[in-house]
Amino acid sequence: MKKGNTFFITGLLLIIITGLIGSQALALSLQVKDKTVRQQYTNSKKQYTREVNFYKSAKQDYVTAKSNYKQFKNADNKQVLEDKARSFLEKSVTVLIKKLESIKNWVSNRYSLEESERQSIVAEIDEDINYLNGKLSKIQTASASQIKEEAQEIRSYWHSHRLNVKKITGRILSARIVYVIKKAENISLRIKDKLASLENTKQDITELEGWVKDFDKKIALAKEKYEAGKNQFQSINDLSSANSLFSSGNQFIREANNYIKEAYDILKKIIKEMKTL
Repeated sequence: MKKGNTFFITGLLLIIITGLIGSQALALSLQVKDKTVRQQYTNSKKQYTREVNFYKSAKQDYVTAKSNYKQFKNADNKQVLEDKARSFLEKSVTVLIKKLESIKNWVSNRYSLEESERQSIVAEIDEDINYLNGKLSKIQTASASQIKEEAQEIRSYWHSHRLNVKKITGRILSARIVYVIKKAENISLRIKDKLASLENTKQDITELEGWVKDFDKKIALAKEKYEAGKNQFQSINDLSSANSLFSSGNQFIREANNYIKEAYDILKKIIKEMKTL
């Protein structure tokens, strides 16, 4: 077998898989009250984890077969290498499909997203899953040279579409935060209306008014961090900067979340004091 025509695909597939196995990227923790939805997500995560284990096993078998072929280079070792390469590529594609299915399940139950946006994202993910399923059927009957070609095509396709995965995750994280911010802003308005009515009772609400200002300040800071995070996610356009932009955006969202937690602590004091009045 000529070196240039080998179907050694380790390099290609490691690039495809990088950032998926054990990736916090996608930091997918579904926090919903509906037990059925939570169970569906848990099941999809388990399926993905199982496929990752199959992928790791197939990768090791491929590396061993590759080493044996380099050492002995006979017809039997060549056939084993071809079989292991095909199996490795199959498992790699299956891992990608299961990861996308897990993300799809997560997106489908993100009610902080508008219905139209959820449907749009799910449609995008379905396109990727359909493409990979089509490739999976071709791989199963592919020749040695075709295995190499399929690996190259999948790598090229995934390089562009993994950006979409990061953007989708960023959109969901951002939507979740802005949803809470809007709720908090509405709560602030209701509290101020209540304080206005308490003024007529001639009670001292100076401390309450100070807490409300602190509450508004925390929400404003959360909103600033949300905007910064959203801008980072929207700037993801190429692989060279995708990870750093996503990490930066995620950090801004975390900071926004911390401000929201602080605002919630203030809100508890406000509610407790208002009850006494």
